[in-house]
Amino acid sequence: MSYQVTVGWLELLAGLLLALGPPKLQEISNFLLIVLMMGSIFTLVSLKESLNTYIPAVVCLALLVLLDICQFLVRTEKVVRPIRKKMPSSAKGS
Repeated sequence: MSYQVTVGWLELLAGLLLALGPPKLQEISNFLLIVLMMGSIFTLVSLKESLNTYIPAVVCLALLVLLDICQFLVRTEKVVRPIRKKMPSSAKGS
């Protein structure tokens, strides 16, 4: 029973940090939620539950991974800046 309560509090705390926290804590909470969802899927597999019980955990895991990929792309986009070619001074007058 204490395992379920602990996981519930971790999910609640990580979800709040994901929604309201600063960017660095959002990344950490996203990683924590991904690990928790992987753990829940592993638990369901080990208990040999029906496939219908996997669906919420798999959907949440997919959304968290998508969010992680989007955060990574935004960080990379800030680092990489396109190089603008300078126009020759004679072309400016035309």
